[in-house]
Amino acid sequence: MDNVNEKFKLTADACFEAAKLIADFCSEMKLDKKDATRYRLAAEDCLAHWLDSGLAGNALTVRMGKRFRTPFISLEAEGPQDDPGAADDEDFGPYCNSVLVSMGLEPEYSYERGRNRVLFRLRRKPLNQLVTLAIVLVSALAVGFAGMLLPGDMREGLLTGIVQPLYSTFFDLLRCIAGPMIFLSVAWGIYGIGDVETLGRIGKRLMLRFLRFTGLVVLCASPLFCVLGPGLSESSGGNNQLASITEMVLGIVPPNIVEPFLSGNTLQIIFLAVAASLGLLYLGKRVSGVAEGIDQVNALVGFLMAAVSKIVPFAIFLVVVNMIWSGTLQSLGGVWKLIVIGFVALAVAATVFLATTAVRRKVGIGVLVKKCLPSFTIALTTASSIAAFESNTQTCEKKFGIESGLTGFGLPLGMVMHRPICATNFLLVTFFFAGEYGVACDPVWVAMAVFVACVLAIAAPPVPGGSAVVFTMLFAQMGIPAEALALALAVDVVADFYVTAFEQVCMLNTLVNVSSELDMIDADTLRAA
Repeated sequence: MDNVNEKFKLTADACFEAAKLIADFCSEMKLDKKDATRYRLAAEDCLAHWLDSGLAGNALTVRMGKRFRTPFISLEAEGPQDDPGAADDEDFGPYCNSVLVSMGLEPEYSYERGRNRVLFRLRRKPLNQLVTLAIVLVSALAVGFAGMLLPGDMREGLLTGIVQPLYSTFFDLLRCIAGPMIFLSVAWGIYGIGDVETLGRIGKRLMLRFLRFTGLVVLCASPLFCVLGPGLSESSGGNNQLASITEMVLGIVPPNIVEPFLSGNTLQIIFLAVAASLGLLYLGKRVSGVAEGIDQVNALVGFLMAAVSKIVPFAIFLVVVNMIWSGTLQSLGGVWKLIVIGFVALAVAATVFLATTAVRRKVGIGVLVKKCLPSFTIALTTASSIAAFESNTQTCEKKFGIESGLTGFGLPLGMVMHRPICATNFLLVTFFFAGEYGVACDPVWVAMAVFVACVLAIAAPPVPGGSAVVFTMLFAQMGIPAEALALALAVDVVADFYVTAFEQVCMLNTLVNVSSELDMIDADTLRAA
């Protein structure tokens, strides 16, 4: 479809015509039917808001098309500034909107030259990740083994002159973007809470609960190092061990602002992000310009990361070809053990969450399982927490009886910060590849891996390519070679399905417990079969 640029006068009939154009455009783009319906309804709500708020009769422009191969819908109405998405008297509106915007679930509003503009960036239905991975692996194996028929000198020339430089450049590109993206994700996530009052009243309780559970689950999973890791190397004496731990803790504080980004020190980058975001939160309107700048840079870096993530399959292809030609293909042999152990460990963690909630809230575990099942199924089949968002909302409000205010705040916050399952998966992957590549591991290394996996899981950007950012920073911090990154991303494609599914179950149960403590849940609705 060619770009659409239709002009109307803002009337009820114009709203109907605009909605029809949007429906036709979504159909032409072959979007998921549910997504197409959401975009159309959201656009109708926006137009209806402007119609009722005094902009009736003003010029209205509807633009639709593609930019950088991404479909978009833009609504522009002349008149005084009027943001349809602004929260009126909703306690949790500002934070909810900021998080959902970063995930691509909400439109972007701007006001320029007397025009209100609402922009929707449409998500096209992607090719199934498992299908993509299968195509990549089959292609890499075919090219790799076919290349073994070439003369040794020619194959070595291709390896050192093309294959290795290409995937090394890809890893450099990831490292270049990873540091700023982690900083912006953490800074904007905390600042997005909205104000100090919300942070102290509910946000602090939720965040502390999310952080505590993440740390506890990952700590319980750390003994799996004995199964997946390379084994502990000889550790130095007690005094040196104490000095190493002290250095690890105090090393979080950077010597200057620039050094953490140059060296890729994950913990120092997150320290700077937390300090900056708390400062922005407490200073409020006095630094609104700085906050707006961070938001814009965050959008830019997110766009770049989404573009880079599209070439991840190509990087996996190059790494597998490199492994075949260099004779190291056996590194893939133990991946099945990582996936099986990871699945079992995460299933146990989710079961413990369910059982604990059932005992504490005096509700049958079968009832909890049945109520969580729709969200679990959606996440398991799509590997997307965004796809499960609507189901999570319905489960919290209608099946659990959690007040809509807490749901509207807690779910988006949980999608960003509730990461016990993701953090555990990151830790297990780190253990496995440390063993595969012979990384020397002492008790301090294991403690650092536990800590960094927790922090990075919470700091992971909720955008396409977020896992690539995490593994880039995690492996650099733990001394795992860069060539392990592509294999880790290939494993993550498979693991992402069950990791996302178990994460939804755990998050829903955490929200049940927090809402009960805040007396923001209907216990009868929760216990009803």
